[in-house]
Amino acid sequence: MLDFANDTILFTHDAKSRVGFAEGAVRAAEWIKGKTGFYEFPEIVDQF
Repeated sequence: MLDFANDTILFTHDAKSRVGFAEGAVRAAEWIKGKTGFYEFPEIVDQF
């Protein structure tokens, strides 16, 4: 949330089911297969 004198910016996420989490887990497993080491968030996001 960013709160300013004249307005507020709020970013929210509402999960309507577990499907999105399951799809994300499968995509992550497919991406990580065969890789080793540690990865930072920007490295992962750039792949999708």
